[in-house]
Parts: sequence; C-alpha cells; structure tokens
Amino acid sequence: MSAPFQNSGSPWQDWPVDREIILSRVIDAPRSVVCSAWTDPDQIGQWFGPDGMMIESKEIDLRPGGVWRFDMVAPDGTRYTNRMLFLRIEARPSAGNGRSASAP
Repeated sequence: MSAPFQNSGSPWQDWPVDREIILSRVIDAPRSVVCSAWTDPDQIGQWFGPDGMMIESKEIDLRPGGVWRFDMVAPDGTRYTNRMLFLRIEARPSAGNGRSASAP
C-alpha cells in the first residue's frame, strides 16, 4: 500500500503520524450535526482551531486513510502548517440505544 500523502517538497513529509489523539467533548447538538461539522470540508474550517486563527485548507479528504493539510493563520500573518492523517472516523451510537453507526 502506498503512503496516502506524497509531497516530495514538503518539510512535513517524514513527520511521524503514529500518534493518536482522541478528542472527547459533550456538545448540546444532535449527533448528525456534530458529525457533519467534523466531516464536511465546508464546515470544519469554519470552527476548527483557536479563536482568532483562520484555517486555510490545502488538501482535505475526510475519510479513513484521508489527509487534511491546512495552515492556521494568526492575525499577524504567522502560518502554522498542519497535517492530519485520518486512521478511523466513527460516528458512535449514544450509550444505551443499542444501534450501530450504520443502522438506519
């Protein structure tokens, strides 16, 4: 299997992606709305990142094995280059409802 991110000119090409970050937060919104906010390329750049920073997506493929390359741009113009490799994307069912994410 070839690497999903190929860019010979990128200083991030050899950056290790073997770390896992698990984010957890209780949000007062329907599960489908929250899932869309994370997986819709048009929405994620509107809310992701620290207050005051602008998100400029370079490449976005929000699915397992996909890559999101983006810059966070500070108000003073400083750019913070980022790359995320999505190993797994899960819309987990609510506790106790007994349905899987793929159930109707």
